[in-house]
Amino acid sequence: MLAGCQMMIKVVILTAALFIAQTVAQYDSTRTVAVTLDKTFRTLSGDVVGDQSVLFGNKASFSRGECCTDSKAFAGHPKKIDLVIALDESGSVGSRNFNIMKRFIEDIISHFVVSYSATRVAVVTWSTRVDLEFDFNEYINSEGVIKDIRKRVKYSGGWTATGDALNLIRSRLFSQSPQDAKKVLFIITDGRSNRQTYNPTTEAQLLKDSGVEIFAFGIGKRVHDPELTAIASEPTKAHKFRVETFRDLSALSHLIGSTGCRNRATVYDACGRRCTCRYGKLTDCKRVRKNFLDMTDLERCRYIRAVRRASTVQPFKSEYDRLIGIHEQLFFTGIHNGDYFLPWHRWYILAYENILRKVDCRVTVPYWDWSLDSDSPFTSDVWNADLCKYTGLGGDGNPSGGCVTTGPFASPGWRLTPSAQNDCLRRGHNGVAPDCTAVQDVLDATTAEFDNFLIGLEVVLHNTVHVRIGGTMRGLESSNAPEFFFHHGFVDKIWGDWQEKGLSYKQHEYYRNTTSMPGTIYSPRNVHDIEDQPYCVKVCYDEPKQLCRIGGRNLSISEIAGMSLSARLRLDPTPVPEIPQEALTQFGVPQSIVKRLPEICLQLFGIHIKISSNIAVVKITSDQQRG
Repeated sequence: MLAGCQMMIKVVILTAALFIAQTVAQYDSTRTVAVTLDKTFRTLSGDVVGDQSVLFGNKASFSRGECCTDSKAFAGHPKKIDLVIALDESGSVGSRNFNIMKRFIEDIISHFVVSYSATRVAVVTWSTRVDLEFDFNEYINSEGVIKDIRKRVKYSGGWTATGDALNLIRSRLFSQSPQDAKKVLFIITDGRSNRQTYNPTTEAQLLKDSGVEIFAFGIGKRVHDPELTAIASEPTKAHKFRVETFRDLSALSHLIGSTGCRNRATVYDACGRRCTCRYGKLTDCKRVRKNFLDMTDLERCRYIRAVRRASTVQPFKSEYDRLIGIHEQLFFTGIHNGDYFLPWHRWYILAYENILRKVDCRVTVPYWDWSLDSDSPFTSDVWNADLCKYTGLGGDGNPSGGCVTTGPFASPGWRLTPSAQNDCLRRGHNGVAPDCTAVQDVLDATTAEFDNFLIGLEVVLHNTVHVRIGGTMRGLESSNAPEFFFHHGFVDKIWGDWQEKGLSYKQHEYYRNTTSMPGTIYSPRNVHDIEDQPYCVKVCYDEPKQLCRIGGRNLSISEIAGMSLSARLRLDPTPVPEIPQEALTQFGVPQSIVKRLPEICLQLFGIHIKISSNIAVVKITSDQQRG
């Protein structure tokens, strides 16, 4: 009896020891795969965490006399890769294990810089049939790819037509890849191919012959190793991977998921988005829009050169021309005068920015805070004409109101779009701009005063600056002017700052509007949150670094915000300059709004205006200012 018990104990101990040994061996094997994969990712795509000196430049970005060429502006851009991920969804996989495979490919994707101009991703699934879940052109960031993998890629079950999947990948995906893109395929399977039209070994060789680098993953004991070896690129050791079980694949996900960033640190990804590191992964990544005057020379040059390339070079130009023309076509269809003004232009800036990021994913649309330059807006460095460093938009028209002949958008070298008859860019700088206190007056409006906020922002501030810049900016063709997006970026920032005052401000008016805006598939609600834009895009605006010069004092934005209206008026009795007649007529401002302007200006700005036939003249009556 005792001997039998001792024997049973020995068997249990030996079984446990064997299990532990096998588990340790599997873990060691999984760790070896993880190390190899980590090296592979770094070799293929580089580091997803960006080098800030490459992203933003510094004082040493240009040596004395060095000019900012295209090669200088776009240097250090993330590698261009077309990445296809192919998942076996045959009957032997099962729904639960298929979800493990999906989580694994999410971790693969997190090691690539997903963008139109960097890594483009397509996903294919196969069983008895082959499905192209989405192609290279659908997503502009990893968040969008991962969201759709979770939501859209479903398990089906069936046979294992691996050869047919490889044929589709070759004929419909990589055949469309640009010549300068590296072509990479990750294929993941748990078994041997069967029931197919095309031979997997032949199709894999055709892919490799066309320059595709194939990484093959086999899971479990049913994998046919010779077939996996034939599919993978050489050297096999660096391109073929095996794990014993789906549980090991899950463990592998945890091992390869980290980028190495410090937890909770603020970092920038390789496309310049500002992210928060969470347990080694980049999260909450946002495009950062800056005041143009706060950008480094390299950032300014990169932006201007991206605009020039998008507006003059195919394949970008066709999309650029179409987008610019939309604003002119829809000018009087509700995108101005309240109905959709703020959300439509928020969408428009995003669409424009997406085109520029096809040129360079590090580009975001800057804004120009003209309120900081209000006394002399046209001596601002925004308008410098340096054709060496490309750090400004060029000067006034020559003569004023005529064609611009200085800077990167000068005639005859740069022209407007076909919808504007390929005319020259015109400017007619005149007058002054609303100042910082006027902006704060608008921001002080409550949700109950939304109409005042909107009319003050659109008619008094937005329309006035359009007309003060003059030329192309004062007409239907205004979106052709590069400064259009600087101006509208600041208008959008003002709206965003108003929304940040509280949830009732963010979920007000436009939030409740779910009707499609003119020329888009999006409603105001789709774009009302700046941190939840279409395509899984998040945006933030950096505050300007420059102080506001008012009444002989240099004040921060927070100091101005802390003042009462009467205190601000004592500093500057005329926060809003004369409102030109064109600010009303050129934008088709309805007479119902024109008649309300005196009342709105008194309530918002504490000033009296008188509407005349030629101009809306600002006149202050001190004893009627409200505190």
